[in-house]
Amino acid sequence: QVYTTHRVLFIVQRNLSKGMPASAPGRRRASLAVASCARPGGASWAAVGFLLARLVHGQAACDGGVCGAGVGQPGDILSMLQKTTGGGGSPGALSQRPRGRQSGIESHSTTFSGASLLCMKFEVPQSLRALASKGGIFGEPRPGAFTLDEAGHILVTIAHFPQAPLGWSGVAFESEPVNVPHHMFSVRVPILQKGRRLSQTVYSLVDDDVAMNIYRLGQAVPAKLANFSQSTDSSRAEFRIDRRGTKIFEVGGIASASDASVSEQEVADFFHRREVDVPMSITFAGLWHLPSVYIERTLVPKSIRSVSRVDVHDIAVTNLEFEGLDVLFKAGALPASAFRIEADLEVVVQMEPTEQTGVIPPARVVSDWKRLGAEVTAVEEKHTDREKMLAYQNGDIVWAKFGINEEELAPYLPPGVRLDEGEAVAWIVRWQPADFLNSWGSLGKVGPELFEYNELWVEVPVVIAGARYMYPLTLLLNEDVGMIAGRDMGLPKKLADATYTFVPAVADDARVSVDVSRRGAPVYKLTGRLGAKAKDIVPVQGVSENSASSPGVALLASVTFAYDPEISRPTWLCPHSVSNVTEQRPLHDVEVEFGSDPTAPLGRWFHKTATEAGYLRMDQDWLLTMGGAQLKLVELDGYLDWWKRSFALQYM
Repeated sequence: QVYTTHRVLFIVQRNLSKGMPASAPGRRRASLAVASCARPGGASWAAVGFLLARLVHGQAACDGGVCGAGVGQPGDILSMLQKTTGGGGSPGALSQRPRGRQSGIESHSTTFSGASLLCMKFEVPQSLRALASKGGIFGEPRPGAFTLDEAGHILVTIAHFPQAPLGWSGVAFESEPVNVPHHMFSVRVPILQKGRRLSQTVYSLVDDDVAMNIYRLGQAVPAKLANFSQSTDSSRAEFRIDRRGTKIFEVGGIASASDASVSEQEVADFFHRREVDVPMSITFAGLWHLPSVYIERTLVPKSIRSVSRVDVHDIAVTNLEFEGLDVLFKAGALPASAFRIEADLEVVVQMEPTEQTGVIPPARVVSDWKRLGAEVTAVEEKHTDREKMLAYQNGDIVWAKFGINEEELAPYLPPGVRLDEGEAVAWIVRWQPADFLNSWGSLGKVGPELFEYNELWVEVPVVIAGARYMYPLTLLLNEDVGMIAGRDMGLPKKLADATYTFVPAVADDARVSVDVSRRGAPVYKLTGRLGAKAKDIVPVQGVSENSASSPGVALLASVTFAYDPEISRPTWLCPHSVSNVTEQRPLHDVEVEFGSDPTAPLGRWFHKTATEAGYLRMDQDWLLTMGGAQLKLVELDGYLDWWKRSFALQYM
């Protein structure tokens, strides 16, 4: 039954994909992976019908969003912008929206003091016009909901935010704000909604992963990680942005213009064109998630210290696979105009609900912009097994079980979730390789998008809606594409430094060392000694169980900011692990150290002594089964309080 189910989903995906722009020659494109293996399970035709109806039907987009007017000198510009945005950064006139029983945070603002921006305006290229004419690049629910403003300009910003209090040290909005200094590269496309002049950030890069999390999940800006560098002399500056080891964007020959004055309208285009962005969420088995909300985002200058025009003589854009910048920039194009601005900015963010009537399949380049990145792996093609059905292959896994401090852990469980009998399990794996972009129905063909990384899972046994699950409290890994893909599906992934070694190799009496830290704070250390290879394979709950009675994994897809829990609270997605274990060993002389930082407080949750530990060599993938909490909304009562308590764990 499960085989039939995922084949049906793949057929729907393929048929809905007709008419999409073709990918580059030899390029295999795939949506985010949920599973690519057929095993007996509990799905049914009724469940398939329910699932498709849940994912594909709804009502029309709201007409929320406003535009503004025009804006010479810093004082005049500031006065004009504050007038058109509601004065001092208030949201201004917005459409009315229904409120839930819990009003949530509704809207919030953050002041970025001392911001420095290089702002550039580019003509809209023919490549983007052609793509936009087919629909599906702006998250629009129906044709014409958002259209490309061909008379506008693409707005490109390279910014440095030295003071950016994006997060909190503990409970959101109640604990001490945390500064997250960062650089940001953003590409905003001009769009229209019934004549209203808006914009949407379709591509963004930042150099801090907390900033990335909060932009993606709190402001719907599709930020990905990159490295920023700048070299200056007395008259010019050079900016270079690299992602995953390759140059993405470079600006050279920046010099003061002979006429340094900047028009009011030029600055206004950057600040009062309100953004309407679509939250990143699950692309489910090749079908497309229907957004329940849009995020409206406005940048409001609180004070402008200087504005000056510059000439830009050199722009280099690298046409990388899985970045999609060739659609946004014409080869050899220079900005129509550019200026520098030094200011304190207020970023005002609020939610607007949508009422869906359908969905336009997104253009394939949207995943490039929002999620993907070039392959980085040492695994060669010859080391992969194309006949295997499982997308995660040759995993070296070290697992350990721990007793739970229930009183400390309870506040981190979402409403409607209670601890079940059993122990917590922490397991680290190195996949060699992982093909997590593989779609359902692809029959397990691996590559060419292969990734290799270390990942720590931390799970506890729970009961939700009467069914047993393993609930992942946090996942820490050293692969940003894998982090983004998993996060958009509901896995609470964050980046970490993860060292994982066997000395001399996996063998009898080999020494094992695991060291995981995040942003300098220790999270999990384990040492031990491998025992002899077991004759019989014994399932490990939370890691390698395959039976229909074993618990699945309960994910919240996905935990965006709780602007209005009634509308935007997440749905439970409960896949079931399918594994093929080829080697199992016990682990002896185990010693463990936990960190207690609020971003990953394992030392508060668990007893320090491992009750059991071992090693597995395993391939893995995921199935979807129905029943229990599957596709149910998380309980409303208590959700907002849980979200605030869990802020540091979720995003910091």
